[in-house]
Amino acid sequence: MPDMNQAAQAAKSTAQAAAGEIKSAAQQAKGDMSPVAEDLRKMVEHLREDMADLRRDMGDVAGKWQERGAKAASEAGATLKQRASEQAENLKRAWEVSRDRTKEGVERGEQCIHDHPWTSIAIALGVGLVIGKLLDRR
Repeated sequence: MPDMNQAAQAAKSTAQAAAGEIKSAAQQAKGDMSPVAEDLRKMVEHLREDMADLRRDMGDVAGKWQERGAKAASEAGATLKQRASEQAENLKRAWEVSRDRTKEGVERGEQCIHDHPWTSIAIALGVGLVIGKLLDRR
């Protein structure tokens, strides 16, 4: 999550710049720590601590979102792989059933022709004549 890190870096640099300005203003007072200057120094120190906490928290949030995204992607990939495997298995079974039924049909047809050769020839002749007549009309 580079956007969060960039935002944290920008906030940190802004805070550091403000702290530098306040520090230089305090140094111009040449060690004269008036109560206002002391309050400013405390506020700058508090701001630095808050910025460090914010940066750490933003890093934690980014890390957790990254983990969640990786976990979701992993789960989706596993689900997709499982479904693809199931579909491949279903397709394989359908192919085997189709192949077996076709083989059985061919064997029954061959057996029928073998058992009744003259009937088979007569049927083939009749079918050929019907197809010939249908094509002859065109």
